[in-house]
Amino acid sequence: MNRSLYFFALSLTLALWACNRAAETNGLRVAVAANAQFVMQELADSFSRQAGYPVETVVGSSGKLKAQIEHGAPFDLFVAADTAYPKALIDADAAVDSVQVYAYGALAIWINAPLNINKQLALVVDTGVHKIAIPNPELAPYGQRTVEMLQNVFLWDKVKDKVVFGESIAQTSQYVESGACEMGFVSKSVVMAPQMRGKGDWVELSPSLYRPIPQGMVITRHGREKHPDQSRAFADYLMSEDGQKIFKKYGYRRALDQ
Repeated sequence: MNRSLYFFALSLTLALWACNRAAETNGLRVAVAANAQFVMQELADSFSRQAGYPVETVVGSSGKLKAQIEHGAPFDLFVAADTAYPKALIDADAAVDSVQVYAYGALAIWINAPLNINKQLALVVDTGVHKIAIPNPELAPYGQRTVEMLQNVFLWDKVKDKVVFGESIAQTSQYVESGACEMGFVSKSVVMAPQMRGKGDWVELSPSLYRPIPQGMVITRHGREKHPDQSRAFADYLMSEDGQKIFKKYGYRRALDQ
């Protein structure tokens, strides 16, 4: 078994284990793109207090979570970082209904080194930056948008040798937080999370620099078959006024405002 196949099998095994633990409590299991890990925990806790049953979140890159669901991981909902991965699950008959955009994401630069954050995008060519963390564009939509943006402003060829790819926003953030990389491109929702307060400096990039990031969710076939009412209730909560306020608190543009 080659290394990449081994790690995929391991991640699928861990996802199945986590889902089976949640099943013992008759709760929901939600696959969550890493950019939404902090906001989704607050949303899940808030919803659980009202609904009376738990919501367990499993965090990863959108691409890896999509593959796990296709291979049978029993998630009830998929809360992704774009709309393409949820649509692919519908096309594969692993999800039902249609993709619903729950929020719009935003890109941010995060530094954890003595650099001038006011330089914004020009930081990538700063002599003090030796490593730049970016989510893997093959698995994470935020990484895809970052690489596209750097190519569009003719900076990619100048900095690609500095780039360290993280499997997801979560791993990319770890690279910056640990100091392994002086800067990184992450989601605004991560750097705005209370857990990240006081750790380095960040700046939101102008939305004019990259394509919009509509983030979609879908109820999986497993969710429709095993927990149809609960799955729909949680999806509706994410789109409710209360749910959308929490998304806005973490720096997302609300779907209700579009």
